[in-house]
Amino acid sequence: MGASFQIGPFALPWALLVLASAYLVAEQWLMRWARKRGLVVAPHTWLLPLLALMAARLGFVARYADE
Repeated sequence: MGASFQIGPFALPWALLVLASAYLVAEQWLMRWARKRGLVVAPHTWLLPLLALMAARLGFVARYADE
């Protein structure tokens, strides 16, 4: 796996990391933009993609645990 970032037994593709980084940057920019206009912003919207990534990785590891 040459095109992945590895942390211990976990390997994440660079494309996924770039996508997640872009999502977080866009979210921060939009939160600041909304606050300047007086809109109410949910502070933890980044948590959903993080939990989805963790659940997907845990599901993958559980499926192939015997290998």
